[in-house]
Amino acid sequence: MTNAFPLKIRFLTFSLFISLVVGGFIFFLSYQNLYAYQDIKISMLPLPASLLPVGFVSLFTLMGVSGYLLYVSDSPYKEMPLKLYALQFAVGLLWSVFFFNLRVRMVAFLWLILLAALAVAMIISFHQINKLAAYLQIPYFLWIVFLGYLNHAVFF
Repeated sequence: MTNAFPLKIRFLTFSLFISLVVGGFIFFLSYQNLYAYQDIKISMLPLPASLLPVGFVSLFTLMGVSGYLLYVSDSPYKEMPLKLYALQFAVGLLWSVFFFNLRVRMVAFLWLILLAALAVAMIISFHQINKLAAYLQIPYFLWIVFLGYLNHAVFF
């Protein structure tokens, strides 16, 4: 039993590492273009750019713990939810590129709808295996909704 605990700590560390590296990569790709975000004055709910790093770390930490909880579960059905988890990371990365770097706002908005759908599918599939893992993804989904609000305001 003592050998299982360090192994789970390694899985948790790895899951957090992957999640935070992906989040950091997304932030790194967008960081040079955050001035575009700061120029957006049309939102009724502006979020200071200085809070973005804190938000990224918090969200991606929760996501890493959530992924870990699913990964260490005994469920034989965890493969598809973990694939959704990985896919939504890739889609989220591309949204940042579309919105901040390429500034194709309509494409970014449509891409964000895809990301929201993937996040909902991921949360539902996580919930069937580990409810806490699903609940830890809810702040991420709410973040996607907020990004959709901002993206929509910028485009329209």
